[in-house]
Amino acid sequence: MILDRYIARAVIAGSLMVLLLITSVDALFALINEMSKIGIQDYDLAHAALYIAYTIPRRIHHYFASSVLIGSLLSLGAMAANSELIVMRSAGVAPKRIIRSVLQVGLLLVLMVAVIGEWLAPAGDRRAEELRSTALEKRVSLTGANGLWIKDGERYINVRTVLPDLHLRGLTVYEFDGLVLRSSLSAVSAHYESDHWLLKGLRYTHFNKESLTVERLQQQQWPYLINLDLFNVLSVRPESMSARELHNYIDYLQDNELDASRYELAFWGTLLAPLSTLVMLLLAMPFIFGSLRSSGAGQKILLGTLIGVGFFLLTRLFSHLGLVYGLSPFISAVLPLVLFLSAGVYLLRRAL
Repeated sequence: MILDRYIARAVIAGSLMVLLLITSVDALFALINEMSKIGIQDYDLAHAALYIAYTIPRRIHHYFASSVLIGSLLSLGAMAANSELIVMRSAGVAPKRIIRSVLQVGLLLVLMVAVIGEWLAPAGDRRAEELRSTALEKRVSLTGANGLWIKDGERYINVRTVLPDLHLRGLTVYEFDGLVLRSSLSAVSAHYESDHWLLKGLRYTHFNKESLTVERLQQQQWPYLINLDLFNVLSVRPESMSARELHNYIDYLQDNELDASRYELAFWGTLLAPLSTLVMLLLAMPFIFGSLRSSGAGQKILLGTLIGVGFFLLTRLFSHLGLVYGLSPFISAVLPLVLFLSAGVYLLRRAL
């Protein structure tokens, strides 16, 4: 138990130190890039800084596995360089026992990254986009719990949910003549198709001086509804959605016979992301027990960076290949993980 706590402290401290460094550098460059928008409408330095702050959970989630790899190489490599691992083995602690202690820490880290990816990162991304959209586009209001509000001339448009690929859910349009409400329209959904909007499940209400009339339509085409430029800052990217949101949206696309492969890939990638932390920890083990135990910190960082970049590139490669050649999204997402896991197990057996 004492050994487990000692190894856990070393791995967690090393991983968090590297994660803090990488995330801080990435956030700094993002803030510099965000400064190009300062001065547009109400967007100022405070908005830019707050926007970056809200995106920190997503950045942590993105760099978590690579940080664990580099951090574990540094912390466990330091233990090996100080002969602590040799002392442990001389005291009768088998290498498998040390590996088990490290993987136990990995389970805690997996839980951490799962919570960040499912709850903190999506909420932070959503709040960041709301903040920037409201500041950059004065006609748009995202405050409160009633969704998106847009003013377009004499029309006020409310959208409960803005989905990727120009999909809207829970749409309401109010048309005024000065201060007089002339009509209202509610639609279950709206989707932009090449040169028009297709609204489904419509309910028209026309207000006259002495009466009102209600009309229902299954669907209707509108040539113009919302400025498409707004979707550059309002639409939610698949990478910013939680697994639960992706699952619900995939069901929506499949029910409407639309292509859901991109979102299925993001769904499986989100589910499997925590497991990459365990794989990265396993990949660090052969180098700790092998020839790297006498090398310096620079070599460990370089090695960890190369492995992390290789994993990232291979994951992106299989994602694109899966979309282009119609491979199963699950296979495209899990195959890089299986390849690196197999490589880690093979190298570990040789090192031991």
